[in-house]
Amino acid sequence: MRLLALVVALVVPGLAFAQTSVKFRSEDKFGFFPAATISATVHKPDGPGPFPAAIVLHDCGGIADHTTAWARRMVRWGYVAIVPDSFGSRGLGNSCQNVVAVSERQRVPDALGAAQFLATLPHVRKDSIGIVGFSHGGGTVMKGVQGSMEWSKAGIKAAVAYYPFCNPGSESSIAVPLLINIGESDDWTPAARCQAVAREALNPSLVTLKLYPGALHAFDRDLPTRWVQGMGEGGQVKTRKLEYNGPATRDAESQTKSFFERHLN
Repeated sequence: MRLLALVVALVVPGLAFAQTSVKFRSEDKFGFFPAATISATVHKPDGPGPFPAAIVLHDCGGIADHTTAWARRMVRWGYVAIVPDSFGSRGLGNSCQNVVAVSERQRVPDALGAAQFLATLPHVRKDSIGIVGFSHGGGTVMKGVQGSMEWSKAGIKAAVAYYPFCNPGSESSIAVPLLINIGESDDWTPAARCQAVAREALNPSLVTLKLYPGALHAFDRDLPTRWVQGMGEGGQVKTRKLEYNGPATRDAESQTKSFFERHLN
């Protein structure tokens, strides 16, 4: 892994963290996908560290306020946070109607490259890296925690997937402690698929599934109820309902915080 660029560090007024723009290489060890240069932002708590770290993977809408808010939340919790721009780095923006333009599997080496980059920073504990992904990013988490991906060798010791598209029958070899937060009423990434993956896990002790009754897709995004066109099962583009759920959001954030504390500190 090579550091390609380290741009200006920005100290954000009124907030105790610095934000830095970086670039790193993403290379698929199996050769299924071409290597790419990934742009990212690194958010660092105040102080010398070393700190545990977290990789934040955006959803199919690309980098947005939601992604940045999660990076800042991780900083408040005491983590260095890196936010890779998997879509923008490949010349894409919102890909919700074509989620295979950059597949979830294609983003697995993006996360690995982010972990390898974090390991070069003197203020990061390279053996204490977590990852949290949302929707498309959550699906990336589901694929990356499989034993063949060897995320744990890069220091990734805990993974959280928010409302991922789970794939029963092909995601049973989970090798990294995994928390899945998903709404019971999600009509885009059905919770039943994740329940099946949890049942099939070869090492069920590594999997925690948190199901939120009545919650829909993107339940942690504090926006008005909305309907979007999105690709789901069978490659069908349909109208999907997204709705904020305050109690589910607060509990999921608490679950995530406790999960990372348990495995990274």
